[in-house]
Formats: sequence, C-alpha cells, structure tokens
Amino acid sequence: MKFKISRILNVRNVGVQFVSVSFLKVAVQSVLNIFTLKYLDTTDLGIWQVVILIQSFSYLFHLGLVNGLSRDVPYLIGKNNIVRLKNEIKTSLAFLRLVYLFLGLLAFFWAGSLYLSDNLSVFNAFVLLTGYIQIVYSIESSYYNSIYRGSKHFNKLNI
Repeated sequence: MKFKISRILNVRNVGVQFVSVSFLKVAVQSVLNIFTLKYLDTTDLGIWQVVILIQSFSYLFHLGLVNGLSRDVPYLIGKNNIVRLKNEIKTSLAFLRLVYLFLGLLAFFWAGSLYLSDNLSVFNAFVLLTGYIQIVYSIESSYYNSIYRGSKHFNKLNI
C-alpha cells in the first residue's frame, strides 16, 4: 500500500509544493543577492553581512518543530493514526505562520525605530525586506522538506 500525504493535506501533490518552494527559495535568494550586491558600497556591506548572519540562524526560529515532523510523519503513517498526523501537520503550519508574523512585526518595529531616528534609508528598508523574505522561504522550505521526505521514507519501508 502506497501512502499519499497529499490526501491528508488536501492538496494535489506535496512533492510539487516541496519542489516549487525549494526552487522559489533558491531563485529569490539568487536574484536578491545579485541585485543587493550590485548596489552595495563598502559601508553597507557590513549591514548586509549582519542580515546574512541572522539568516543562517533562522532555522532556530522553528524550535525543532521541523525535525520532530520528519520523525513523526513516518511513525504516524505506520501506526495509521491519520487524525493525529493531520492535526500535527496543521498545528505545525499554524505555529510557523505565527513565527512569520512575529518576525514580520520585529522587522516592522526595527524599521520604525530606524525611521524615527532618521536612519532609515532605501537600502536599510530593502535589506529588512529581503532578509525577512529569505528567512520565511528558508523555514517554509524546511517544513515541506520534512513532510515530503517523511512520507517518502514510509513508502520506502512499505515495499
């Protein structure tokens, strides 16, 4: 019996979503990095490097939720506990959306404080926006990665 995770999520194909989010993440990061580095001068390069450093720690914002999903998805599929699996997947997605909201509000207040201190330039606003977009796509990509690969591991075990 082949198990389809797309039946639980009520989507056509989780694999297509996983691949599209991954490609979109790479495309967005590539385009943003090329345009940003084209218009950087030496003083703004330090600010951009801080954003890159924050992005490398962005996987800490999901607090191990994605790692737990990659472990629980095959286990719950094997136990045929579809109700709990559906609840865990939807709850984790809701939690990640709250993380996005929190990070968006943090970027908004940071931009507001820069604006009030007359230090908000177009570059700083662009850096905040691109950093936020890249962090969101990184977390979203890892979320779909854990669900897709978790269901594929079950299908490999269920030969």
